[in-house]
Amino acid sequence: MKKLLSLSMTLALLTSFAMSPSVQVQAESSQQPTPIKVAINGNQLELENDPVVINGQAMVPVRAIFEKLGAQVSWDDAAKTITAVKGMDQIRMTQQERSASKNNINVILEAPPVNLNGRVFAPVRFLSVAFGATVVWDDANRTVTIETKEKTPIPDDPQSQEIAGLADIWATALQTRDGKPRYEMMSAKAKEKFELEQIARGGEDWNFNIGVSSPWVVEFDIAIEGMTAEITYLTQTSNPAFYETKEKVIFTEDNGRFVVDDYQTILEDALIE
Repeated sequence: MKKLLSLSMTLALLTSFAMSPSVQVQAESSQQPTPIKVAINGNQLELENDPVVINGQAMVPVRAIFEKLGAQVSWDDAAKTITAVKGMDQIRMTQQERSASKNNINVILEAPPVNLNGRVFAPVRFLSVAFGATVVWDDANRTVTIETKEKTPIPDDPQSQEIAGLADIWATALQTRDGKPRYEMMSAKAKEKFELEQIARGGEDWNFNIGVSSPWVVEFDIAIEGMTAEITYLTQTSNPAFYETKEKVIFTEDNGRFVVDDYQTILEDALIE
């Protein structure tokens, strides 16, 4: 039976690195009789080191995945920290620590990266958070299938590009929990709606604090259609559990500039199994 391990948006921070083995784990005691296979976009990989299962977590060494998908990987031996960069995305993980980061946003791993005989292994589920891949576990065939996903393309006309830029500011405001950038791009009608929401949230002495501390926004994707932006957020709690939230932001033109005239949440905290 296939189980969906994760869904999202950014590719995999499951990598193998040559380094001094400061933490040794006996992989033999955790491996299953049948080796775990890994396939990317339907192509099975020939890995130098087989994936392992440690405390119920599939852990994968996949420098080959980074090379195939274009991530640049570096290792800080003093800090025992892995850094992977692909495009505008940067992932940082530290050996034996469950707390990682994507573009300086905190991400909690299901298990800490470990060093097995000089190679670093990390949880397969983190693929979804790292560089936006879908990961499926086929239990019957003991295969991890990774399907990459690119960001939604933005139409190249000037209006769509400008609205996409504003939508990025809008989404980043939720990620940082600072509502002021949102307020500054709103129409009078939208400002009134925002103020009423903030009064309901914090009383008459309201401020620009928005969102919640948990789940927090890890990343987002923007789709533009005409004067509407649909923003899909990937959020996470410290459990860790991952969720998807979608927001529709409607723009209008006011005195020669685009402003947000209305906004609504169309999907909230849908659990990603």
